[in-house]
Amino acid sequence: MKQKILICSLAFLVIVVVIGFAFVKPGKSNTEIVNEQKMETASKKAVSLPVADKKEEKSLSFLFAGDAMLDRQIRTVADKKGVGFITEKMARLFLGPDEIVFNLEGPVTENKSVSQNTVPGEKGHMSFTFDQNATKDFLKHTHASSIFLGNNHILNFGKEGLMETESFLKENGVGYFGDIKGKSEPLTKEIAGKKVALVAFNQFFGEDAQSVAAEISALKKANDFVVLYAHWGNEYARTTSTQQKDWAHSFVDAGADLIIGSHPHVVQPIEIYKNKAIFYSLGNFVFDQYFSPETMEGLAVGVSVKGTNLDFYLSPLSLNKDGSTTLAEGQKKDNLLFWLSENSAVSPELKNSLKNGHF
Repeated sequence: MKQKILICSLAFLVIVVVIGFAFVKPGKSNTEIVNEQKMETASKKAVSLPVADKKEEKSLSFLFAGDAMLDRQIRTVADKKGVGFITEKMARLFLGPDEIVFNLEGPVTENKSVSQNTVPGEKGHMSFTFDQNATKDFLKHTHASSIFLGNNHILNFGKEGLMETESFLKENGVGYFGDIKGKSEPLTKEIAGKKVALVAFNQFFGEDAQSVAAEISALKKANDFVVLYAHWGNEYARTTSTQQKDWAHSFVDAGADLIIGSHPHVVQPIEIYKNKAIFYSLGNFVFDQYFSPETMEGLAVGVSVKGTNLDFYLSPLSLNKDGSTTLAEGQKKDNLLFWLSENSAVSPELKNSLKNGHF
C-alpha cells in the first residue's frame, strides 16, 4: 500500500512539472536583460543623430573632335545618302556628353558650292560653303552644342559668309567662338552647374598669342574650367612644331585647363604639361582627304571633369572613302593608340594607359 502511494505521488509530481513547462516561459538572465537595454539605447541614439546633407559634386563631360568639312565629296554623299549616313555608325559617341565641340572648317551659306565635283588643283577646289539644311541635320545628328569657327577656311565666302554662318548657328541654338572679324570673343556658358569658357586661337589670322594668354588669365578668375581650342601647326605633319609647344605652354601658364588643337588634318601627339593635357591635333572628323592613311584617321576625345580630377577617353576614328566616319576597330584602333603612346610626352604610367584609350 505504501509503495502504491509513493508511486502515485511521484507520478503527480511529474505531471505538475510538465504542465509548468508548458505554460510558463523561461525567464531571461540578468546579462541578457542588460544587453537588450544597451541595444535599445544605442538604437534610439542612432535615430536621433542628424543626417548630413551631402550633395555629391556633379561631373562635367565634354566630347571634342577635329575638322569637319561638309562640301566637295561629303556634300555629294549627303545629297545621295542623307546627312545621317556620314556619322550614323559612331552615333553612340554623341549620346551623353554635356558639351560637344568641333571645328567647322568653312562657312554655312546659301551660296552654290564651287568645290563640289572638282579635283585637286582645279579652281574652287579649296573654297568651301556648306548647305544650310544639310548642316542643320549634321548638327542635330552630332548633338553639337558649340562650334569652333577660327579656321583658315571660314572666310572662303568673305565676311558676309561668316556673318551668315553666325546667324545660322544662332537660329539653331548652337554656340560658336573663334570669330575673326575683329577681336575673337570667348564663349562662356554654365554647364552642369559649372562656369565654362571656350577660347579660340587661330594662327593664320595674325592673332596675338600674348593677348589670348591674357584673356585666358582673366577668364580663369571668373570660370571653373577654361578650354583653349587652337587652329595651328603644319598641315599633314604628325610632329608638333616648336612654335605650337611654346604657344601651348604659355596658354597653360596663363590658366588653361585643357588645350585642343586642329588644322594639321592628322593626329598629333599628346603632352602633359604642368598636369594639364594638350592635344596638339585631333586630325580629321569629317573630311574627304583619302590620299593617305594618316588623313583617314582622327581622334575623338571624351573628358569627364569632377573637381580637379579629369578622366580622358580616346576614340580613334576611321574616315572611309564612302564619305562616312566610323569608330576605328581592331588593328586600326590599336595602331593609333600605340602610336600615341610611343610619341606623346607623358609619364611611363600614362603611356601604358594611352594604349587602352583611357587615362
